[in-house]
Amino acid sequence: MKRVTLASVAVLAALLVVGLSAIWLSRPGPAEAWVPAPAYHAEDIDGHPLELAELLGRPVLLSFWATTCVTCIDEIPTLIDLHARHEARGLALLAIALGYDRRERIRGVVEHLGIPYVVIHDTQDMAAEAFGPIRGTPTTILISPEGRVAYRALGHPDFDRIERLLERWRS
Repeated sequence: MKRVTLASVAVLAALLVVGLSAIWLSRPGPAEAWVPAPAYHAEDIDGHPLELAELLGRPVLLSFWATTCVTCIDEIPTLIDLHARHEARGLALLAIALGYDRRERIRGVVEHLGIPYVVIHDTQDMAAEAFGPIRGTPTTILISPEGRVAYRALGHPDFDRIERLLERWRS
């Protein structure tokens, strides 16, 4: 009987340590502890050049997505709303479609949903390599105005956390 009790306590203690570690590691740390964002240059789907370095001083939200990703498509209205509320405060929102997607399909989604922010077709997967590895979509990365990765999520992002960080950097 004591073995079962001791084993149960040990399992519960291990779960508690793992859970607390996950909470601790997921907290945003001080800006100087965040990883610098890599240099990146691309063209949007209309051929306009974009340099990430030109956005220094502004928060940048990268949304790696695919037209075949249901979660990605479902979160676009939230991204449109986020863009509308924070663009005037400096937020640059960049949607990066992965290389396997077809450009005409990307354009169709952009037009159908009325996406107002910058959309990039990462045909060579250079952004996915620079910020990756990107293992799936959606992957969301928030870069601070100082050019450091402040938040990263695979799957549905924590938009409340993103909002809190954007409010902290409010110009």
